[in-house]
Amino acid sequence: MIRFGKKIPAQALQFVLLISTLVFLLLGSFILLTYTQSFFRVQSTESRSYVAMATHRLVDFIRTYNLSQTRDTIRTDEGRLQTNRIATYHGAWSTVFSEVISNGTRVRRAALIGTKTEKSPNLYLSNYSSPLVVVGRTRLEGELFVPELGIQAGTIGGRYYEGQNLHHGEIRKSTDQLPKLNPQWLSYTEKLLAKDYMVEAYMIRMDTESKNSFYGPPRIVYEPGPIVLGQQEISGNVHLYSDTKITVHPEALLSDVLLIAPEIHLLGNVQGRMHLIASRHIMIDEGCHLSYPSSVVLLSKEKPVSLPSKSLRKDTAIIPVEIKEKTTIEGSVVYIPLISPDEQSFSEIHVKTYPGTTLKGELYCQGNLDFQGTVMGSLYTDHLVAGQEGSLYINHIYDGHILKNSIPQYAGLPIENRSNTIAKWMY
Repeated sequence: MIRFGKKIPAQALQFVLLISTLVFLLLGSFILLTYTQSFFRVQSTESRSYVAMATHRLVDFIRTYNLSQTRDTIRTDEGRLQTNRIATYHGAWSTVFSEVISNGTRVRRAALIGTKTEKSPNLYLSNYSSPLVVVGRTRLEGELFVPELGIQAGTIGGRYYEGQNLHHGEIRKSTDQLPKLNPQWLSYTEKLLAKDYMVEAYMIRMDTESKNSFYGPPRIVYEPGPIVLGQQEISGNVHLYSDTKITVHPEALLSDVLLIAPEIHLLGNVQGRMHLIASRHIMIDEGCHLSYPSSVVLLSKEKPVSLPSKSLRKDTAIIPVEIKEKTTIEGSVVYIPLISPDEQSFSEIHVKTYPGTTLKGELYCQGNLDFQGTVMGSLYTDHLVAGQEGSLYINHIYDGHILKNSIPQYAGLPIENRSNTIAKWMY
């Protein structure tokens, strides 16, 4: 005789169903988690692959491209893979942008680039009919291109050359012309000053904070009158234009921006990374620090303007570019006159650096340079002058130091026939 057990209580059945549901949910969650991890692992691998591809193609583009206009764009399609590469000028450098697009995924890289400087001279003084004369505590290192009359020790105001050797490096003969800058870059800079790139659609109002990515077009702030920067924080692809003058106070926070005006004045102790482009006068006061890569560029179409002065003569010209004591610039300083040679003044100072200034990079002057302080990198000039004791001494260096560049893998000015390298990764 068959006997059946007691009937299972309803509560027990509910408990069994609950446990079964929990097990099902746990198994489902585990499967979903495994799938999600696998999916994101694949996505992460693809993203790293695209980042590496974008970086590789950007670096390859940097090595091979020659920027022939303001903005060059290269687009390639390889099946489902699309690559865009864009190069534009920015100050004394260029920005290069690489973008890889595949299956809706977009990866971007951007860098600021310049030319390689491993074989750049430490000094290039144009070959005119006078030797280079060193006075005081002047020190010359590295590869030196000087006039055929060579280097001599001299005296100013009873002070003699204090070194044991006239130079510490290799001497080569210079020509009567400085190494040429890229004409496309010069044209770009002239057009910036002429406001040819001031597109109305890109204009914004001055605000206390402005940021703009280099992946898109620049944002432009324009004022017909003076611009005074005090409490503003401005970074990225931003251009500030004034028809008269831009003044920067030490409270301003500027990073990678372009300042474009006839006159630019940095007050004492300004710090930041910026590009100054002017047509008449640039004054950088004491204690400023412009970090790498910054640039100071003056393209002058004007004859020197005479004003009263206590130095040299009673009637002397404004010095177009002045860099005062204890200021450090990591980057490039450029002076180029855009007037015919017969209009240029060869009895005036065009660029003056004061004692205690330090330039880590390049100084390029198509004119007369009164050089004191230190250049760690390359100095190019037609004439070296020393404004001392009320006189102007031609082809003299007074207490100037030309040393080797301390910035690893420095990327420099757009000098012709040089290959490119990365100055700074932007993103």
